[in-house]
Amino acid sequence: MKISICIPTYGRGDIVYENVLKCLESKNDNIEVVVSDNCSDDNTEELLSKIEDTRFKYFKNKYNNGADNLISVLTYATGDYLLLTSDEDTIIIENLEKIMPILENEKPAILKGSASLFGNPYMKHRNGVYHKGFEAISVYDSGCKYMSAYIFCKEIMNKVLDGITGTDINRRFGYSYNFTNLTREMLQYGSLCFREEILTDQFAKGKRCEQTYFDGGECCYSVNMRMKAAYEKLDSLKRIILTERQKYYLCELYLTKDVVRMYIHEFKNAFDKDLLNELNNNGDDMIYHYYIDNREVLKKSNTSKDII
Repeated sequence: MKISICIPTYGRGDIVYENVLKCLESKNDNIEVVVSDNCSDDNTEELLSKIEDTRFKYFKNKYNNGADNLISVLTYATGDYLLLTSDEDTIIIENLEKIMPILENEKPAILKGSASLFGNPYMKHRNGVYHKGFEAISVYDSGCKYMSAYIFCKEIMNKVLDGITGTDINRRFGYSYNFTNLTREMLQYGSLCFREEILTDQFAKGKRCEQTYFDGGECCYSVNMRMKAAYEKLDSLKRIILTERQKYYLCELYLTKDVVRMYIHEFKNAFDKDLLNELNNNGDDMIYHYYIDNREVLKKSNTSKDII
């Protein structure tokens, strides 16, 4: 089994270069490192082009495609499993090698490892495996979504992508942290595995890149994109094979966590009909209409055992 360490980057040449070199210190021939450069205008290409190791692959996009790059880098990899990490995070190779037999035995759609910040664990999981479908998706949505330490099954990812490439990735999965929507859609076909092993450590703090744009020209991480991201999460839910009742339970979970927690200062009445109708900007979405009309009833069935 082969595993690919996938690193999307933009404008952090020195940081990503050091990160790649640390990964390649491993002598394991079943590990490759893939970097997708989002059309950086610094020294990224110059530095990475110096690396001579057959396990390293470097790709440079012709233009900055924003958060699309978080999924694009996965499509460039050749491994059976694909570890996504930030360009400012280093991989704990010895723990990654411990994970590889677990991937072979469990064959999960997604494995989520633990992570640390300058050596101090900040995202620590308990070991566990959750069945595909509602159980895996609901457990996933109750946890941290930081991008590093995700491991994707390439076969299931390709099934969900179904040939989608380029800017169509953004249009399908969203324009900000779209890999989370990809993850949910993958979990309908395979299990979710959490591991306590720390796979990534942030060893260098990179400045947030406010010049990362999607193809429409708007900054991916701007405040006004966050409401759009909530809508995209619900839109992705429509494509997942679950019962109607399970989907509305997840609507409650998503909107409670995202809208209330993240936008409480911007929306005093976060759950009024006007806001929900704004999310339902197509006007004919059954999920949103049902949620608006039945939210109080659904709130009474807020335990997973009532919904599975």
